[in-house]
Amino acid sequence: HSAEGVKNALRAGIDCIEHGMFIDEEALDFMKAHGIPYVPTLVAPWICAMVGEERGLSKEAVKFIAILTMTGNHAAIALLPPGFLHSLLVNIGYFTAAVMCFFLAEGFRYTSSKRRYGERLLLCGVLSQLPFWMAFHFMTFNMMFTLFLCFLLLVVRTDQRFAGKRLILGILIVFASGLCDWPVMAPLFTLLFWNAG
Repeated sequence: HSAEGVKNALRAGIDCIEHGMFIDEEALDFMKAHGIPYVPTLVAPWICAMVGEERGLSKEAVKFIAILTMTGNHAAIALLPPGFLHSLLVNIGYFTAAVMCFFLAEGFRYTSSKRRYGERLLLCGVLSQLPFWMAFHFMTFNMMFTLFLCFLLLVVRTDQRFAGKRLILGILIVFASGLCDWPVMAPLFTLLFWNAG
């Protein structure tokens, strides 16, 4: 599941990656260049969010765990030197992105105002961009912009005004996510969670 484990498997000559919940861009770039397919695991975050409550884990608890793992991820990237603890916290933190995509799809389904939902996502992206750049020194847009693009993807997917244009608009949105944190995978996870209903 870890990015380092995926890269070790790729270096060993594996011809397909399954699960890879915490895969990173370096591994994805290598896989793309060598035509190696990726079969992601979607059931873990889905089970946590959908049936966790039956087993004593509410959706709020899943969100809290996601916030904690994201905080560990960000702290490791910004503050820790490379090493075991850094790698552990970074990889565990990737759980958050899939959870965010799940809750975005669920929120889109139940919101009373899709317009206000999208505006809030965009506003959060704008407000958090400067701290994101200062902390990580990445010249990409933060995850809130990625989620905003995922939101736009769901608008295109569900709004009849875009019938006949969905494929090209969807491709453009996924392509635009390449400028953001968690590119390509977040839109794909969002669509998969949306279609899982």
